[in-house]
Parts: sequence; C-alpha cells; structure tokens
Amino acid sequence: MAQTQRGPGSTGASIAVGKTGDSVPPHAYDDAEFRDRLAAQLEAAGRRRRDARAVRAEFAARRDAGLKARHARKLRGHP
Repeated sequence: MAQTQRGPGSTGASIAVGKTGDSVPPHAYDDAEFRDRLAAQLEAAGRRRRDARAVRAEFAARRDAGLKARHARKLRGHP
C-alpha cells in the first residue's frame, strides 16, 4: 500500500511513495474490464452512502418519535 508524504509548503497534493508496481499502468485505463470494475466499485460506494443515510434518517425518526412520546407522557404527569 502506498504511503503519502507531505513536505513543508505543500499545497495539499500528495506524492505517493511505495513499492514498485503500486501504481496503475496508464494502459489499464483503456482496459474495459478495469473500467467495469471501477464503475462497480463507485456504484457500491454510492449504495453504501445511500444506505448509511437511510440508517441515519431512520434513527433520527425513531429518536424524534421517542422524544415526542416522552414529552406527551410528561404533559400527562408521568415521569
């Protein structure tokens, strides 16, 4: 796995430092299999992000429902 180094005055661009063979050869981008694999990875990442958003939204809805129920109980005089 390549490590990144940042020197003084760096603009934020990282320079990959690692073993030979870590980088992707330029001709790999012309490979249809490589493009398909990359597209599948990007799609999976998007799906995970959407799933995470859905989980957070469900959690927030449950939390809000619980807070409303608790507030209603307090109004009725329950602890």
